[in-house]
Amino acid sequence: DLPRVTTLEPSQPFLPALARYLIDWLGPRGPLALADAVVLLPTRRAARALAEAFVEVAPETATLLPRIRTLGDGDPGDLAGSGLLLGGEVDPLAGLPVMDPLARRLALARLVRARDEAAGWSQDPVAALGAAEALAALMDDAQLAQSGDGPAPWSRLAQLVKDRDLAAHWDKSVQFLQIVTEVWPGLLADEGLADPVEARRRGLVRLAQHWRDHPPRYPVILAGSTGAIPVVRELMATVAALPDGLVVLPGLDREMNDSRWALTGAEPQHPQFALHAALARLGINRRDVPVLGSAAPVPAAAAIRRRRLLETALTPTDATADWLDQIQALVAGGGPQALSGALDGLSLLSAANEDEESSAIALILREALEEPDHTCALVTPDSGIAQRVAAKLRRWAVQVDVSAGEPLSRTPLGALILLTLNWMADAADPRALLALLAHPLCGLGLDEATRRAGADGLERVLLRQSRKDGDLAALMARLEASEHRSWTLLRADRVAAARVVAALQALKLPGESETSLSAMARTSAQLVEALATTDSAPGTGIWTGEAGEAAAALLRALQEHGDRLGPLSVPDARRCLEKLMAGVAVRPAGSHPRLSILGPLEARLQSFDTVILGGLDEGLWPSPPPPDPFLSAGMRADLGLTSLEEAIGVSAHDFLQLAAQKRVILTRSARRGDSPAVPSRWLWRLETLLRAAGDPALIEKFRSGHLALDWVRAMEPERTFNPGQARPAPRPPVSARPTAFSATQVETWIRDPYKLYARKVLDLEALDPIGGDPGSAERGTALHAAFEIAAEWVPDVPEDAEAQLRARLRHELARGGFLAQALDAEMVRMEPTIGWLVAWERRRRAGGWLPLVERWVRAEWPTGAGPVRLKAKVDRIDLGPEDGLEVLDFKTGTIPTSKQVAAMISPQLPVTAAIIASQPQEAPIPQRPATDFSYVHAGGRRPRQVPAINPGNADPFTLSDKARATVVTLYERFADEGQPYLSKPRVQFIGPAARYAQPYDQLARRGEWANVQEASDD
Repeated sequence: DLPRVTTLEPSQPFLPALARYLIDWLGPRGPLALADAVVLLPTRRAARALAEAFVEVAPETATLLPRIRTLGDGDPGDLAGSGLLLGGEVDPLAGLPVMDPLARRLALARLVRARDEAAGWSQDPVAALGAAEALAALMDDAQLAQSGDGPAPWSRLAQLVKDRDLAAHWDKSVQFLQIVTEVWPGLLADEGLADPVEARRRGLVRLAQHWRDHPPRYPVILAGSTGAIPVVRELMATVAALPDGLVVLPGLDREMNDSRWALTGAEPQHPQFALHAALARLGINRRDVPVLGSAAPVPAAAAIRRRRLLETALTPTDATADWLDQIQALVAGGGPQALSGALDGLSLLSAANEDEESSAIALILREALEEPDHTCALVTPDSGIAQRVAAKLRRWAVQVDVSAGEPLSRTPLGALILLTLNWMADAADPRALLALLAHPLCGLGLDEATRRAGADGLERVLLRQSRKDGDLAALMARLEASEHRSWTLLRADRVAAARVVAALQALKLPGESETSLSAMARTSAQLVEALATTDSAPGTGIWTGEAGEAAAALLRALQEHGDRLGPLSVPDARRCLEKLMAGVAVRPAGSHPRLSILGPLEARLQSFDTVILGGLDEGLWPSPPPPDPFLSAGMRADLGLTSLEEAIGVSAHDFLQLAAQKRVILTRSARRGDSPAVPSRWLWRLETLLRAAGDPALIEKFRSGHLALDWVRAMEPERTFNPGQARPAPRPPVSARPTAFSATQVETWIRDPYKLYARKVLDLEALDPIGGDPGSAERGTALHAAFEIAAEWVPDVPEDAEAQLRARLRHELARGGFLAQALDAEMVRMEPTIGWLVAWERRRRAGGWLPLVERWVRAEWPTGAGPVRLKAKVDRIDLGPEDGLEVLDFKTGTIPTSKQVAAMISPQLPVTAAIIASQPQEAPIPQRPATDFSYVHAGGRRPRQVPAINPGNADPFTLSDKARATVVTLYERFADEGQPYLSKPRVQFIGPAARYAQPYDQLARRGEWANVQEASDD
């Protein structure tokens, strides 16, 4: 007379056992009895797996399968109804069409925006989408908390704050929820639509009522559900009362003592909590629930002890008062060794970091393929581990798709859409433009060779510098005006670059300042198609495959429903589209037949020969439920909503069902990201139980685990660090060493010989960054170019010199990439320099000095190892009224001290003076001795002329001779093949900011050895 309720032990393969039982039960009734049956399962993956199980266990080669439907237990988004009476697109009670889920989210977001505007809060539409998602989750909780057809439990919401005497911010939260309690029902009524989750719940309620009023003549089996959702519990009660109804509960604990079972009903985090509530609704004692099928195999004693060990470990903290009694019960009848059998096939693998954990898991999965027909699955809630393992398996040409899929934004097509959105925001932005052109799906209607050559030419010739173009037209004009010599020297294709820019200009970009999500989706789709077009294929083919279909579905839905979010600025519409894309999962079409990578939900009811439970660290598995931003725990309870902690109980049940299988490997990592990780509470309690048993061998056996970690560490390269060997000391042959230097390269030779080696021996030049705002380098270049105007002020400085210099400086700054407001700000910054420089020029002319601007000087000096050639481009050489001259260097940054100049740490000016003094007689600059060296510091608030020589320590003639002797000594020393080119051997003379900020430091791997080596340098 009891309801027909049964269970299956966790150690038993659930779906194969269910399939075998149904065949044995319904087979004698005839060939169509099984086909008439209806089987309700929690998830779609479980439904597919049951169909495969029927094929494996059926005695006939061809079998008519039952009708398998899903309930979506535990995942409100998958609660699609039975599909028996309703298609799921119409509310079964009101007969209204169901609102599209995306339209629902957008409509809620618009209500949030309106509420924020009325309250004077931020109206960020992306934040509104996030708030709408939280609101929708709360509405779903309210709907799924009901077991009948009544309205959502909002009637007492307004009184809750007063009754509980809560803080004022909760009152504001309740006011915000008027969107749900008042506005949303009115919106649905006005549009004649039904809420999707409410309609699905009503579908299940209607189905249960229909079966109660008209009991079906075919068998109905509801299997695998824990009854975590009230409406599903009602359906359970209905199915259990049917003449041919059967409810199969997963992993019901029939052996737990009554006192602990009573506590289970008050502990939402307990793995049996949902089953406790389900049995209470069914009105049946758990000890009266038999194992499915009279011929079901009795679990082995080790399997029973394993389950008891796991259930005890998963007990919530508040229910652990009797742990000592539980430990005694676990070892009763055999002492600590009684637990050893429970650990057969259960082990822990503790890795040092996430990468090591993923490598070990990949090796275990790969090992499983060595055994015929062996199945193995990784189950983890961490998408990072799942993606890492899938990538590592591809090293062995083993393709295993992650069941949860990956966000659309991470697929190649999703990346193209995001790059298109970024480029739409600013078509001439060098970084956005080159990122788009580098994408393999970007064709622009050109052949592959032309597109690649054009993008490469644009990068190397025009875009590897600060940004200089406001739009594509300006970029094209600069391309057409650029010198052919630049393209030839860099071996870049100018014609291909022009075709690429012309193809981009032909695309229609949104010009309006305000748009809608619908218009943005339409424009994005059109642009992506145009960008994906090649010379041999139209861009419409971009929408094929899993990612293409997912992207097309999202963009179609946004074109249909996007106006619900209201008017948006173009940047806001782009950001909203990016956020919505991140929430779309692209699921794989198929995977390896024997290997799987699953999330806990997808793994529910599945069974494998080997199960790897990965990511068992606190905060990850179990994962704390997201907080309710609108209601406190007490307010939720008063409204009859489920506790957020029930999600941990469902997760614990999933973990127990998987960990009870025959061969299970638990894995965790000591570090996640950049922080230490704490073992999962379940692991910690499991090890605590094993220690309390009193036998250290149990812990050793549990941790011995798999040899995969040893394999991973054996494959790692030797990481012994020897700083003496790490420091590079290249010694190229003398024939490859440079014989010509500029004055600035002499300073590099002294400060960082390795940099000189890389540039002049290896011919490696550091690339400039792509685009970006102009900085000090562009400012300095513009100032030097503008100061050349002094050569035009002959013989005297004109009256309008300041205006001329100001105009020239503005022109050069604009050429350097300073645009609009940045240019105006720079001109304000330059005003002190303009006035000071003109006055300084007038004083110089009055003193009889004649300026020579931006002149090259060259000389050749004999050495013991052969001649060395020198050259220098001098900012200013001022010829004095007598026979002397002064060498001037214009600086916008840090100025070397006179001590650095005298010590030849900064020898540029003395070397330049020595070159001038020794250049050939026929040189255009008179061969005169330098009577002074100076720096002109410009571009700041305090422009000034700074002497480079301290008269008390040195004089220009001595320094010039010392510079020549230094160059000769350096040349002779480096003419010895045994002399290495060291990386910054005099690091004490280099500022801290410049020690590790140079690109050649990466080539020299200074990060590996510099700190250790330099600490011991003399």
